[in-house]
Amino acid sequence: MLKELIPYTPKGVMLGTWTGTMKIGTKNVKIRIIDESPLPWVKSKLQKESIDITSYSIDSIYHTIIGVANDTASEVESSLDSFLISYFTWFKENILSILACKIDIKDISTEIRSREFMDCRNILSEILKKDKRLGGKTPNTKLFYAFIIERNKYAHGQIGILATRKNHVIQYEDPDKKIITSILTEEIVQSFIDTGFYLRDWMSELHTKIGELNKELNNE
Repeated sequence: MLKELIPYTPKGVMLGTWTGTMKIGTKNVKIRIIDESPLPWVKSKLQKESIDITSYSIDSIYHTIIGVANDTASEVESSLDSFLISYFTWFKENILSILACKIDIKDISTEIRSREFMDCRNILSEILKKDKRLGGKTPNTKLFYAFIIERNKYAHGQIGILATRKNHVIQYEDPDKKIITSILTEEIVQSFIDTGFYLRDWMSELHTKIGELNKELNNE
């Protein structure tokens, strides 16, 4: 389902990068032109020189679809936060065992919304492991992990053009702060969006389930 961005690692060449501004529609958008240079010394030389970017163009569909991807990721994160807030509000007896800390119920919303996306995903994983009423472990938590890793690339990356091939690319930092270049295709980005829709719907199903459990407990 989810197609991950694959680092582009050409052999025997260095990647030189220029940053420029291009008008797309009514907006001025920053873009990068990435050139493949055969010798290491060329890289430093090229990076100091300016380049005429008018001969290059970025299809506006990539700015549009990545915008949709980031909006979808925000919706998924909001759905996850909402689920966690409801879960701990309705089943506050599980706060200590799952969050491993004491939190006043009135502070649950602030606590959850202050946490990073991946941290909230880890909390969800703990809930599914410990609360068997929700069906136990599922491959969806691993999919969630991969989704967040890809989301960070789209959210913080910058679109560019691989000059020699005219491929659209995205550049982003890996955990070691190294700049990674990946080829960008509509198919890859659409798979991310589709995965986001799937995870959002899954969170909605879990939310409905805990709502039903809460009603059952209150009717006893």
